Amino acid sequence: MPGFPNIQVDQISFWLGFLTASLFWWFISRLKGYFPVFQEYFRQRKEAAQKKSLSSVEIAIRQETLRRSQYQHLAHSLFSLEEILVPPRLIPPPIPFDPDQDSKPNSLIDQTIPYFPDCPELSAQYSTSTISPQHLIESKANIALIGNAGSGKTVTLAYIATLIAKSNPETETIASFVPIFLHILDINYEKAQEADDPLALISEAYKGFLPLTIQSRFSRFLQNAVSEGRVLFLLDGLDELPPASLKEAALFLKLLLERYPAIRFITTISPHDIDGLGVLPIHFVGVAAWNREECRQYFSQWGKQWNTHLAPEIERKYSLEPLNPHLITNWLLGENRYYTPLEWTLLLWAIYAGDITEIKLHEALDVYLQRFTGSLLPRQALEKLALNMCYNQRISYRYDEIEKFFAKYTPDIQAQQHPEEEIANRTQEVSKKQPVKVSSSGRAINSLLELGIFTEHAEEEIRFGHPLIIGYLAGCAAENEDENILHHQFWSAKILAAQFMVSRGQATQWAKKTVTQQDFPLHKNFILCVRAVKDVSGEYEWKTAIMRRLVELLHDERLPLLAKSRMLAGMINSNDPLVATLMRQLLRSNSATVRQLAVLGCGALQDGKAVPELSSLMADSSEGVRNAACLALSAIGTPSTQQAIVTALMSGEESLRQIAAETLAATPPEGHEYLKEAVKSEDLMTRWAAVYGLSLIRDEWVPPLLEKISVEDGQWVVRNAAIRALEKLQQPPAKAFILLPPPHESPWLIAFASKLGIGLSVSQPATEVLLTALKEGTPEEKLAAMEYLKKVPSKDTMLALYETVSLETGILQEAAYNACWYLTATDTSIALAP
Repeated sequence: MPGFPNIQVDQISFWLGFLTASLFWWFISRLKGYFPVFQEYFRQRKEAAQKKSLSSVEIAIRQETLRRSQYQHLAHSLFSLEEILVPPRLIPPPIPFDPDQDSKPNSLIDQTIPYFPDCPELSAQYSTSTISPQHLIESKANIALIGNAGSGKTVTLAYIATLIAKSNPETETIASFVPIFLHILDINYEKAQEADDPLALISEAYKGFLPLTIQSRFSRFLQNAVSEGRVLFLLDGLDELPPASLKEAALFLKLLLERYPAIRFITTISPHDIDGLGVLPIHFVGVAAWNREECRQYFSQWGKQWNTHLAPEIERKYSLEPLNPHLITNWLLGENRYYTPLEWTLLLWAIYAGDITEIKLHEALDVYLQRFTGSLLPRQALEKLALNMCYNQRISYRYDEIEKFFAKYTPDIQAQQHPEEEIANRTQEVSKKQPVKVSSSGRAINSLLELGIFTEHAEEEIRFGHPLIIGYLAGCAAENEDENILHHQFWSAKILAAQFMVSRGQATQWAKKTVTQQDFPLHKNFILCVRAVKDVSGEYEWKTAIMRRLVELLHDERLPLLAKSRMLAGMINSNDPLVATLMRQLLRSNSATVRQLAVLGCGALQDGKAVPELSSLMADSSEGVRNAACLALSAIGTPSTQQAIVTALMSGEESLRQIAAETLAATPPEGHEYLKEAVKSEDLMTRWAAVYGLSLIRDEWVPPLLEKISVEDGQWVVRNAAIRALEKLQQPPAKAFILLPPPHESPWLIAFASKLGIGLSVSQPATEVLLTALKEGTPEEKLAAMEYLKKVPSKDTMLALYETVSLETGILQEAAYNACWYLTATDTSIALAP
């Protein structure tokens, strides 16, 4: 080659190389147009791989949630939750009054039966409006389940977690959620303000429940699920926290919602203290007390599971024949007593185990503790620990703190490995380490953790399994007139301890003082004292004083009906057989309000002896008494009472016919059959009332019947009622969860402020304008103002609401009382009347 004498080029190789290179670049140029397609393909494959990886995280979460939810009840050592579960019923909050919105009036039943989450006994046997946990999930609202200790809040959370974890395709909305089920002590919530990301605290807490292979991917999965709005945060334990800790937990939720507004949560709260939660966009949903049929279902399921799983072993060991569940169920139902689901569990366990032969809650608690603690450590050690928690306002201690505390009550014995294990170790030379030594107090703690008396959380924090156990043990340990317990903040553990002290006669002077205390209109301490009378047998001076004071307050014309209803619920909760006699006596009172309350009391107690008088009271001069009598007869539920309700439907005045139709609609199948017959009546008002009752039934057979009535009935009033009923059935159920707009965006308040020459702004609170509306506004404006003021805890607000209770009557007085109750629960420092 010229210029390169030392280089020899083979002609064939050169042209082959040239041709190959040309073909290669031609091929590349042709593929260049497909590069975006390849890029998209590989991107999709990568996303699919990532999605598959994250889907395994979701599967692990659902499996773990389902596993843990089955242990969230007192008898988890015997049965899984699903084996004995009675699906909970929930009471939605009243729709807030807003003059700018068309609010549908509540049913007459809901208007007649007032409800308070701390006194649910009065509404238990009545057909008040309730919603299911499924409705709660689909509501897309932040919820706080509110109720007394043992009312079923944790079980409701566990049931919700189970529904979501099972991912039933038929419930697409529910299946789309990802359940994150935690106790507040699992989260380091005290560091919420210091943390850069509050979601990271949840992620860190939940990781420990997942397999190691999943943990590294969980944080990313959680972030993605939250951004998609699929996370439902189920947070248990806020109802157990003392006031200072509750404020920190509420702040954690506030910061979480500010950072991640798409996240939803359902938590639990005590009705005595909602401090910090009242200002959040949250709805307080009550847990309904069990009615007679729910009790029957629970007793039956418990007996069936006991005889299936435990009775054969008991019969083999001790030659004892199993108890007949039907006899036990009929015995318990025949007593007409009120207990929470937790208390019924303790009683059933003790009865089937043969530990008690009478229905006594104190004895059931004693044998429950004895059954599990036994010889592990002295009962005094647990009592003193619970009392120490109440004194220091803590619900948990670290493992080493409890171990040191128990060391004072347990012998200093060290547990070694068993000789067989030591021989095996030496023979196999598995390990050269010395056997781990465990103190006797440490062994006791480990055993109590395994048995469920204790529960362990993050950083070795240990708490009692339930506030009722803390309260009972502390109440047993406290000395007479213990100032630290009795003069308490409204914290559930201390309230329970005080009530058990009263019931055991260890706080006689405090009870007598509380009876005479002037605490208009709430009477908070007195109502707590009333609820301590539960199951106290025998005559005691303090008990007699409480009952006498109750009767006096029921006749006090100054008190709102809601206040008296809470006191009546306390009387029903006492399980005293003399209450039924007292109710029958009060049926003849000159006061219409007292008669109405006595009627509701007879129905709640299902007192068959009162049926003749209740039937006659359906002709009472007071509409409230007539309506209450109809409901009471429905609650008693005998053939004669059912016939009396049908008579009211056929011949009563308008409101009585309406409430009769409501009760029949709520009592299938017999009630539904009566309504079907009533639409054929010759009486116009009977047909109209029956159509109203049919509008409340969402069964398949109802719309065709209403269509027929809308065309064929001879009276236009009935035809129009049927048309409206059809329209009502075609619409979804009324929304239970509505948040009011901020005050500065409320049209009625803007208009009211303009009359005063005042403007509203985001930066300035509207408290002064609201207080002026409460004092000088129209009745509608006063009602609307109270909806906002009940979330503004201050001395001025409380005084204004107290004044409204004192000066107003009827619906305004009731609304003001309700606002006072809400306000004092929001800020317990102003709980007592000024």
